[in-house]
Amino acid sequence: MWNDIDWDFRDVCAQLDKPVYHRMLDIQRKGYSSGGKTLNRRCVEKRRKRRNGQYFWDDVDGAIELRYVQPRQGYIAVSCPWQLPRPNDVVTGKYRIEPDCDMKELKYPQDVVLDRVTKFADVEGMPFWIDKLCIDQLDGSDEKEIAIQSMDMIYKQSALSLGLLFVRIDSKEEVECLRDLMCGSCVTEWQNRRGNDEYSLAVSLQKARKVLEVLDLIVKDMWWERAWIFQEEYLSGVRMRLLIRSSQSTRLKSSSMGFGNIPGELEVGAVEFREEATRFCLAFRQRAGVSEGEKNKCTEILKKAGKYNILLPRNTAGMTLEAMSPTIFEEIGRRNMEYTSDILAIAPNACDYSERLNTNKLQQERESLSLSILTLYVLNGEILRHNSPPRKHFIGNIFEFLKHNTLNVELPLEEKGLTFIKHCRFPNVTLSRAGIKTKGIIWKLRKKIDPHHFSTMGRIINKCHLHPKIREKINRHHYWEHSRKCLDYYEHQALWILVDWLLYGESRSYRVLARFLMDFLENIAPDGYVEDWTWKHIMYVMAISVARAIRDGRQLRLGCVCCDDKNSPYTAIFVRDRVDRQSNECFALTSWAPAKEITQGNLLLSSCSKYTSLEIDYNGSVDGPPRAVPKRWLNGLCFFSTTDAEEVVIPWPRSIRG
Repeated sequence: MWNDIDWDFRDVCAQLDKPVYHRMLDIQRKGYSSGGKTLNRRCVEKRRKRRNGQYFWDDVDGAIELRYVQPRQGYIAVSCPWQLPRPNDVVTGKYRIEPDCDMKELKYPQDVVLDRVTKFADVEGMPFWIDKLCIDQLDGSDEKEIAIQSMDMIYKQSALSLGLLFVRIDSKEEVECLRDLMCGSCVTEWQNRRGNDEYSLAVSLQKARKVLEVLDLIVKDMWWERAWIFQEEYLSGVRMRLLIRSSQSTRLKSSSMGFGNIPGELEVGAVEFREEATRFCLAFRQRAGVSEGEKNKCTEILKKAGKYNILLPRNTAGMTLEAMSPTIFEEIGRRNMEYTSDILAIAPNACDYSERLNTNKLQQERESLSLSILTLYVLNGEILRHNSPPRKHFIGNIFEFLKHNTLNVELPLEEKGLTFIKHCRFPNVTLSRAGIKTKGIIWKLRKKIDPHHFSTMGRIINKCHLHPKIREKINRHHYWEHSRKCLDYYEHQALWILVDWLLYGESRSYRVLARFLMDFLENIAPDGYVEDWTWKHIMYVMAISVARAIRDGRQLRLGCVCCDDKNSPYTAIFVRDRVDRQSNECFALTSWAPAKEITQGNLLLSSCSKYTSLEIDYNGSVDGPPRAVPKRWLNGLCFFSTTDAEEVVIPWPRSIRG
């Protein structure tokens, strides 16, 4: 494969003898893979023999015997660099395992790796999965190719994941600094006037400098620098535990310092470590008397071990956020990989992509890695900007190109913003010469509801202005149990006020839309919702968004399905990001596809749920699917049948059309 990810994307395109999208169609044709993932879980445990009614670890000729097992009650997924610094990079034959009948080749992990993993597995009482022993290591084997594409399943489904760091923290002072960091005593957290979190040091600068040195030591471990390990940690989430070697652990075992009970190890949660490291570095950088070198050290720590949701502002409602996928691609691209083309497997695992490219086939065809990444990105429904200024079309390499040319998403709510944008993709994408084909519903936005109609909204609302039936509906609201996610009183009230306006606010009523909204409030809303990204969940998110828009005095626009019938009733409510003074109608495109899991033998075909809600430039077509050019994200509450969805073509953006 042509490794050009360090090139400016402009130079990549200059090498082509045809438009960029033509090469993307070639890559789709040559390298498309069905994306099946293996359901097999070949795990390892120590072999035991029973003697006199008791079990003993089995060793033969001084070697510790391991065996393959199928996990029954969970397993530990190991995350460890393949090559280790000396003197750890040694395999002596201390461990032995009989290969499975269908394995052509395996590679033994280093002795120190298996020493630490088996110790942890003994304490947890579970078998472990480690790639060198649990995947056929024969280059080019079908099992290896499928397993590489299935790493997300391995780490998502593990009971625990285990990250092995090889740095040592042996002094009592260093361990105490790590303890103080992990228990949160180094930082004070407070909120500013905008509701965003701020951090300040709660310890002296002298103490903070010692904590910073320990942090820097840990994050310089090679575990933080490997691309495959980034994926493994990202997919494991709160299940990832880190082991840090320490001669102090025996003394600490009976103490209350919270570092686990593994001999010779300090155990910390990866997510908790990232959270505390991020808070500390943000606080440290703001402290008076900190040198530029120390600030740079904090920046480097945040690059490797920062927690993204802490680095974002807390109050994100109404904000536009960049898509997460370009950040994930960039994070993987700047980490170490033995084979750079592995990014075509690592990134899809981390981004939950269902559409895959076969790396081996594309290597044989000598295709551009940058264009393969772009093809993979678009095939999985990522939404490119069509209005990028020409000067931004080709800024930087492929990762910077994706960052500059991916559409930003306006968050409907401040809660779960990062999770929401991961689902903001086109469903059922195929690439064609005409553009990106997908399915969705095109809406015509006409009637405006200006904020002054709801100017009495809030605590001071005079309910006497509402129809008696609506007042009765509002008064029926009761507080549901806290364990369920539901509309609160003010959101419930705002939506009933909207119903009142739809029925009685003008000489003309909008009864169809009012009935849909009433049905939602009376029959769906009381049940609450779970965050499963089903259509019911999306409907809740958008209903709350509309309610808060009413509270905040934002303009609403009513939409009807765009079809040949000019009398199509209004069945959607969209939230404008600004007051639109023009009377011109505009258009929107919405689409949704549920998550899917299909089992075929030992393979699983899966895809995440996807949701799109865009303001578009619309161009109907007499002899083909309508064309829709995305302009911006547009949140809205829509009521429709899935049969309303039709094929839509998104023309190729200017950035890859030429």
